[in-house]
Amino acid sequence: MVRVCDINCQHSGFGMSERKKDSVLSEANGLVHGDRNDDYGHPLDDFSRTAKMWGAILGVEVKPEHVGLCMIAVKLSRQCNRPKRDNMVDAAGYAETVDWVMEEKEKRRIKGWADAEAKARGKPA
Repeated sequence: MVRVCDINCQHSGFGMSERKKDSVLSEANGLVHGDRNDDYGHPLDDFSRTAKMWGAILGVEVKPEHVGLCMIAVKLSRQCNRPKRDNMVDAAGYAETVDWVMEEKEKRRIKGWADAEAKARGKPA
């Protein structure tokens, strides 16, 4: 394991003025399962595009789930600098999308296998 940086978070909570009626998880859920799919496509497709770009820039393989995990790290870094509810909502949302990416990858893997089996038998998928 490589030590990347020293992290010194000054605060971990929110100011009372930032508290809202919905929980962080409820708000994140509403955002993730709202209109964003129409705007960006499924997170697997969106993060796959981003992963290819990051991989080209960094010269390493970046997987779609890495994109979501790295975005969580960005939000945590911002939270350490200046605590804001939005950082935590976004981190929770990215955690949900990483799970969604992993589930969709498995669904597509299984579908690809089933399609290949059907093709091998000479039947349409």
